Amino acid sequence: MSRWCVAVLSMLVFGCGSITGPQPIGVAFRPPSTYVTWWAAVELCSGRRGDVARIQWHESPDGALGSQNMGQWRPDHEVYLVHFVVTHQLRHTVQHEMLHDLLSGDPDHLSPLWARCGL
Repeated sequence: MSRWCVAVLSMLVFGCGSITGPQPIGVAFRPPSTYVTWWAAVELCSGRRGDVARIQWHESPDGALGSQNMGQWRPDHEVYLVHFVVTHQLRHTVQHEMLHDLLSGDPDHLSPLWARCGL
């Protein structure tokens, strides 16, 4: 029961979109250098290694990922972030999607690394 609650709460709070739906819309953007620092922090807390340069970043219009979704990770290392997240540099949301990349998905947020990293 508690895993289910954590998964539901994570979806409501962090608004992570489904990777099974249609391809979201978005314009590619070059991430600010801050993302490299944030990536290193996610690697440290998760104990996982990856290459942040492989992620293709896309900025979507607010609401384009769903009314509650602020970000979405997709296979092939694509991350979609709504305009608000990109313009306000919402570290927590960006790092959440980074952890998805390091976990190669985990759409149900079942890995204990979500709690360990506070994401």
